[in-house]
Amino acid sequence: PLVIIDGIIGPDIASVDPNDIASIDILKDGAAAAIYGTRGSSGVIIITTKTGNVGKSLINFNTYLASESIDRSLPIMTNDKYLEYGGTDYDSRTDWMDKITRNAWSQSHNLNLSGGSKNFNYMAAVNYRNNQGILLKTGNKQANGRANIQYNSDNDKFKLDLNLSLSNKDANLGFDDVFRSAIIMPPTAPITSTDPVYEKYGGYFQNLAHELFNPMAIINQNSNDQKTRRSTYNLQGTYNFLQKLSSTMRISYNDENYSTGQYISRQSLYGSGIDRKGIATVRQFDNDNLLFEWTGNYEKNFGKLQTDLLGGYSYQDFKSAYQAIQTGNFLTDEFGYNNLSASKDLAD
Repeated sequence: PLVIIDGIIGPDIASVDPNDIASIDILKDGAAAAIYGTRGSSGVIIITTKTGNVGKSLINFNTYLASESIDRSLPIMTNDKYLEYGGTDYDSRTDWMDKITRNAWSQSHNLNLSGGSKNFNYMAAVNYRNNQGILLKTGNKQANGRANIQYNSDNDKFKLDLNLSLSNKDANLGFDDVFRSAIIMPPTAPITSTDPVYEKYGGYFQNLAHELFNPMAIINQNSNDQKTRRSTYNLQGTYNFLQKLSSTMRISYNDENYSTGQYISRQSLYGSGIDRKGIATVRQFDNDNLLFEWTGNYEKNFGKLQTDLLGGYSYQDFKSAYQAIQTGNFLTDEFGYNNLSASKDLAD
């Protein structure tokens, strides 16, 4: 569905903290399509955030702590069952699913300041979230800031709304293949081995015959991170010419920036990092969205018949840019994906 936050079309719904939401409206079927065209064909979610209350100055603080754990996984052979059906004995007992998962803790904190008078009111909020993933070394940290300011003239003819929002999120994405490897890796296999044959893999046990990658090696040797930066600005003014005639002008801007960095270690059998002597991949995506709207509204009653005429002009401009690079042949894993110039593949 199309998401609209404080009149801004298209921002990520994750960019607004639940504590800042005043109302959520759902448009579906013909109503959404009539207003927003094909963009609203799958429905529209309209979110309005809180504003200040006249005559009141309030400070609200909300916080919570949560814990998550894996409920159940696919049935996996025990060590004894695996040996009973002819599996290879590597002289170890490892519950791989237990090794790669954890009880994950999450915390959220929200501070909200609001107040105002008849002519002016405000709401400002900051919030911070730190969410661990159930998979080891995954999770995200997010900080949001939001400010809503409203001005009304003494004669109620003019109204001005200003909405600002900033969001930063750093995430450790991990690798989905860790779960696949944990399910198919023999329960008799050890995590690490002192056998010299595994030195080139950083001491992690690997089964070369069937591409059974050590899930703990995938987690500890490699990285897959994403940084997200969002900023939105919305300015709207409404002027009432007459009691039943008004005009509204809006300009909004939404900027989103995603950067992803992935590094596969020189010692990683997974992802052929050992063959390429390390692989670094960096991706960058930028999306800008500018919206300008000018509408007029006229209400007229003809006896018991009430009419409402709405007309206007809307202009929206999208700009997107994407770039990516992958390179290998590093002398060391120390730089990760942060120094692509260290790649011998890029050497002159």
